[in-house]
Amino acid sequence: MEALGGIVTKIAFPELYMALAQNVVDAQENPIAVIYHNKFYEVQKNLALTGHVYNNMVHVISTKTWAKLTPPQQKIFREESKAAGAYMRKAIMAEEADQIAKMEKGGMKVTRPNLAPFRAAMGPAYERIGKYAGEDNIKKFMKYVEDARK
Repeated sequence: MEALGGIVTKIAFPELYMALAQNVVDAQENPIAVIYHNKFYEVQKNLALTGHVYNNMVHVISTKTWAKLTPPQQKIFREESKAAGAYMRKAIMAEEADQIAKMEKGGMKVTRPNLAPFRAAMGPAYERIGKYAGEDNIKKFMKYVEDARK
C-alpha cells in the first residue's frame, strides 16, 4: 500500500469498526467475507475490488505419513485435494458475489478499478520484498502470477 501512496496504520482488529466510523482510518484491507460479516460496509463508503491478494489453504502432510500411504491412496489424496480446491473456489466466488451485492444494496459503492496503473507502481514494493524474500523468489512468483493471468 505504501508503494501506491497509502499511509499504512495498524489498528487492532476489534477496534477497526470504530476507527472507520470515527474516521481515524479511511480504509481497511480484508477479504470480502470479513468486511461483510463485521459490517464494515456500515462505516466504509467505498470498496475497490482489486484482487491483489489470493489467500489459499493447502493440505500438508509429513513425508513420513505420506510414505505410509500406498500409491493408489496418494493418487486419491491428490485428486480429492484438487477437487476440494475447485469446489471451494467456486463456493467462495458465489458467496462473495452475494455479499458484494448485499453491501451495495446497503449503500456501499463498489468499484473494479483498472489494475494496470497499480501494477506499474509496484516496483518499489517488489524490490523491498526481494530484499528479505530473495530476488529469485520474486521473479519466480511473478512468473506464476503472469502465467495465471493467461
